[in-house]
Parts: sequence; C-alpha cells; structure tokens
Amino acid sequence: MPLPRRQRPRFPWLALLEFSLLLLWVLWIGRDYLDMSANRIPYGREFGMSIHPHFIWTQLTECGACVFWNGSFNGGYPAFTELHAGVLHPLVILTTLIWGGLNGGKLLVIASLLLAGVAQWWLARVLGLGVVARVWSTLLAAAGGHLASRMEIGVVGVVLSTAACSLALPAAIQLAQSARLRHVVVLALVLALALVSGQGYLQLGLIVALLPALLILCVDDDLRLQPVWQKFALAGLLALLLAGIFLAPLLHFWSQWGKVADAAFSTYQPLAYIPLNFVIADVKFYETAVLDKAPFPYLNSNYIGWTPILLALLALRLVPADKRRLLVFFYTAIALILWTASGAPFHALYGWWPEFAAGVRNPALISGLAVPLLLGLAAWSVDRLWQLNWPVLLFAPTDASRYARFIRLGGRVMLLIVLAGALLQVYAYGQRWLRLKEMDEMVTAVIQAIPNDDSEWINLPFGEHFWLPTAATAGMKLTPVARPSFWVQRPAPKAFWETTRSHVQKTNLNLQQSFAGLTLIRHPHNFYAYVLVGAEGEKRPCQAQARGGNIDVTCNVDEAGMLMVQENLWSGWLAWRDGQPIRMNETDRWLNALAPAGEHHYQFRYRPWDVAVGTGVSLIGLYLAAILWLRDRRTTTNVNL
Repeated sequence: MPLPRRQRPRFPWLALLEFSLLLLWVLWIGRDYLDMSANRIPYGREFGMSIHPHFIWTQLTECGACVFWNGSFNGGYPAFTELHAGVLHPLVILTTLIWGGLNGGKLLVIASLLLAGVAQWWLARVLGLGVVARVWSTLLAAAGGHLASRMEIGVVGVVLSTAACSLALPAAIQLAQSARLRHVVVLALVLALALVSGQGYLQLGLIVALLPALLILCVDDDLRLQPVWQKFALAGLLALLLAGIFLAPLLHFWSQWGKVADAAFSTYQPLAYIPLNFVIADVKFYETAVLDKAPFPYLNSNYIGWTPILLALLALRLVPADKRRLLVFFYTAIALILWTASGAPFHALYGWWPEFAAGVRNPALISGLAVPLLLGLAAWSVDRLWQLNWPVLLFAPTDASRYARFIRLGGRVMLLIVLAGALLQVYAYGQRWLRLKEMDEMVTAVIQAIPNDDSEWINLPFGEHFWLPTAATAGMKLTPVARPSFWVQRPAPKAFWETTRSHVQKTNLNLQQSFAGLTLIRHPHNFYAYVLVGAEGEKRPCQAQARGGNIDVTCNVDEAGMLMVQENLWSGWLAWRDGQPIRMNETDRWLNALAPAGEHHYQFRYRPWDVAVGTGVSLIGLYLAAILWLRDRRTTTNVNL
C-alpha cells in the first residue's frame, strides 16, 4: 500500500545535484589522469614505488589466495602487512582489479580527491550549513594543496590516507550530536577504513591530535564526562575489530619490520612556521630550506589561500554562542594537529622509544588533516555571512528599506566573487602537480628483452621508480627495490638478470644486450630455485613458476640434495613434493625441501593463519556492527554542541 503523499520520503535531489557537481569538478581537476595510456604516468618520481604493492590484486583472478604473499620484490613478504600502501582499502582493490595497477593508480588519485570532497560536504551537512557554504568548501577541499601537492613526488598513499582520515571528522561530530548506535557504526567503519589506508602518518595524527580534542565533545560545562564517551569508545573498539584483517597479520609480523629512521629530525619544521604553508603558493619557496623546513614541496605544501584562513578566523565572531563548544573543538584540533606535524611529541618520545620516534621522519604530512577543519570553520563563516541582513549591516535600517533587496543581492554577489576567486587560486596551484609525463620508450624495450620464464630475480636501476609499474605488469620479481620499510636482517636476494648504467667490458661473457646508457648482464649462478648437491654444494638449477604465494618448482637431479628457493621463509608457508606434504627447515632463511634424486615436482603455498584470524575478527566486527545498526534508537546526547 503506497504511503500518503505527505508521508512519502522525499528524494534528496539537492544532495544528488551537489554530489554530481563535485564529481564533475573532480574529473576536471584530475582530467589528465583519465588518460589510460600505459606509457603515460603521473609526474611524481615515487609514483611507481607508491603503487607497486597494489599489483597483488592483479593476481586475484589468476590464483586466488596467492595474493596473501607479495613476491614481487626483495624476497617477498606477507602482503597484508604492507605499511606504505593501503592495499586493503576498498578503493585500492577495486581500481586495481578493474583497471590494473598503473591505470588503477591514476584513477585512485581521482577517487581520493572525490573522497576528500565527500568528507568536506558531509562535515558541512553535519554543521547544518547552507548550499553555498557546502558547495564552496566541498569543491575547495577536493582541489586543496594538501592533496594535489603530494603528487609532486607521486605518493598516492598519502593522498588516499589524507582523504580517508578526513572522513573521521564529520563522523565524530555526528556521533557527538546524536549518540545514536547507527552513528557509532558509521564512525567505526570510517576509522577502520582510515586504518587500512596506508602510510601511518595520518593515522598518528588522528590518534595524537583528533582523539584528545574529542574530549571537548564528551564533557559538559562543568568538565564532567558525559555518557557519549562510551559511544566513542565503542566505535573505537568496533573499528579495531573491523580492521582485523589488517591488524592481525601486522601485529604478527611487526617485529620483522624495519624503517628508514632520522634520529637528527632533519625534516621537522618549527610549529611557528607551519601555518604559512597554508597560504604560500610559491613553489620555489617549498624547494628551499627557508623557515627551517625540508626542501620538498610534497612534504610541506598545504596551500588553500588566505580567504579560507581569514574566514576561519572570522568564525570566532560569527559562530553563534550556542555552538561555542564545537568552535573550541575545531580550534583545539587544529592546534593539536599542527603541534603534532611539527614533530614535537615524537621528539619528546625519543628518549623513551628512540626506534619509533626516529622512524616518524615526515610528520609534516600530518598537517594536511588541519585543512578540513579550517575549511569547516570557513564554511561556517560563509553561511553566516550569506544569511546576514546586509542593509542593516551597511546602512541604518530607516535608510535601507527602499534598497534592501538590491543591497542584499549585491552583498551576496560580492561574497560569491570572493569565494570563486579563492577556489580558482587553489585550483591553479594544484594543477601543476596533477599531470602526466611520457614514459621513456627504453623502459618497455628493456623489460621485453629480459627473459622471465623461471621467475628469476631481476635487478633494475636502483631508485628509478618509473620502472616498477611496467615490470610489475610483466610479472617480474625485482631485487633490490628501494622501500621506506624493509624486512630486518633479510638482505634482498641476488639477481640473476641485472641492468646497470655502469660501464661493462664488451669481453664480459655475461653481457647479454646493450641499450642507450644501459647494459643487461646475466649472473649465471644466482638461480631462483636450485638443488644443492655434493660436498661442495654445487647448484643444479630447477624450473620454477612463482605467482605471489603460489610457487611451483620442478627439479631433475641425478643425486639427492637440498632444494633452495630464493623466497623468504615465514610462518604460513606449506610445502608438498609430488603431492605429499613435506616439512621445511624453519631455521633457514629461504624456502627449502629435501630433494631426492630423479624428477620431482614441488609446491609451495603461503596460507597464513594470521590472515584467517584477522578475517574472522573482521567478520565478528561486521556482525556486531549489524546488530548495533538494527538496535538503533533515536536518542540525543547530553552534550550541548
């Protein structure tokens, strides 16, 4: 039976229109990234390194569970413990599955800009702001320098992580306003997605800066804790459960991870100078060490211009008195974020936990979390200015009655011009980073010239990250590969094929082919899979095919020995010989098995218990989230925001 006309839910046409406008804006901002050509890659030099771990998902349709192990570089490692790239974030999975690693990485940037815009739009809705304030702040957030400038070096993971963590702000305020169980679930989902979005810097910002600021929303005017704090705690616990598929493998593997450290804190910029990075648009400024900053634009630039900053300050005067608690929350959160971005808490922690503190090399990236807060305050001021009685503001009421309508219209037009100018300035600044470049034709020629039949380890020019997408697409196993984090006490395996820019004598019997400035050589004893036989440990090569956590080896030797496979051995690897389970020597670094004489087929499969446990924990989290969602009752919190 149809609902009476007045009871029918209204379709959110306005929200759909605003979202459509945001989508068109984001597609325009990132229009260069819509080029699906395989020989055009984003400008930043670390783009290839940033998306390299994403390629595990290209194997999902080929070998299923083999994605649990990333065997594409440095001897392999458990794929779900990845710290640098958010391989478990749904946007990473979907873009890679549908468009592949390279083009999926391009579209992931666009999707991240869209996500940041959605977060800002959601915040404006939670604050109850009007259309003009919502749309302006949303479009500016998607174009902001806190996202676009990260592509100066191509760190896609930072763009995704910043956008994902931005969602926590409106979700937290929404829960504080309502205390509803459904909003507990929403905040938990948002926090779980933030946890799996990669990098770690932005997550540290949430923990060190945003969580303490939330205490302001959990107490009354007499600083007594209100019941809503329990809802926040519940959301946090639920988020940990939902992220179990990432956290369980990571905790199991944590002691094995090492990270490039900076005990000198050379990239830390003093707190007093960080606010200038929101208003300076001069790229040459960011390429210098002026004002005690590291000379890297991607690290420090958060350009949004003076207009949002001044409007954010104006909020002190315009925000109504009954919303002062939220205002205090915003300013406190901004202050804590900038303090954290200065590295002050990590510098203080160095005496207690030096390994961790020195590993937080680039806390300046955390400052990007202040942009949604600043834009939220600015949008609040815009909304109040839009509603002002301009005739009374500019003239005496008695003189304004005749021209009131025209004065009001003129005031709003001036406001729109200022807002449009601010938006165009931010757009123009970001466009210098969101562009593509042609890949050197030699990359494809070299990759095609390297045989890859037996999954041998291959050495491409170290630190030249633009090789990685093409090599990963070809299924190559690379060593050594520069990464921010690494497996401690596990040196990268030696390469069978090596490309070098060093001079190689033409009389070298291992020289295979020469290119412009590059030489391909072969190291005939660095086999991927081989049997050690005899007292001298002679290597007898075996045929091998490796796809992630699925490795198949066929050996035919005339005497018994020990099969060695140059893949890191870790808990979760299982082995079979001719279909029968066999044990490996777990004290060895590499996959291994006793190899009887004759022809035998070996299977190695990585089937980790920690992923199974983590998946189970995440399913429990989903089950509890569903229960809370269904048990929701409309309630209100006692905190006056």
